[in-house]
Amino acid sequence: ELNGMKTNDSGLIPYAHLFNGALISIDHVKKIGNVNKNYFMYGDEVDYYFRLRSVGKVISSIDAIHNHPNIFGREYSLMRVYYNIKNNLINYDKHYNFKFIRKITGPIIILFRVLKTNGPTFVFSLLLGKNSKEFYMAIKRGFQKKIGHDFEDLK
Repeated sequence: ELNGMKTNDSGLIPYAHLFNGALISIDHVKKIGNVNKNYFMYGDEVDYYFRLRSVGKVISSIDAIHNHPNIFGREYSLMRVYYNIKNNLINYDKHYNFKFIRKITGPIIILFRVLKTNGPTFVFSLLLGKNSKEFYMAIKRGFQKKIGHDFEDLK
């Protein structure tokens, strides 16, 4: 078992983190097309993963050697918060179950991540301060399913 996912005898799990060394069948790409570039910054790999799953198996080997930089300690820019929230909300609606619960808890979880990396002052600025317009617009546009590169429209 790896992170709650059952492995079979060959060490395979039915999941993949795409765009970090994944091997993708060209036949599958022909069926589903390319990555949706309108997911500016975040969410493109999640959308692509679910689209790939719709045409065949997606698996990972737990024995594969993979190096990916640790991004969990990196501070969030305002743009990163915006696209992370907006695109996650769009993906929750397109691909997940318990959509309403995910749409409520998703931005809260992102706020806790931002709190951990950026500190309480930045979180306060998102909720009630100078960055609140961008924070609440990300939620609004996510609920409206407004995908695309639109952060600069807020300035």
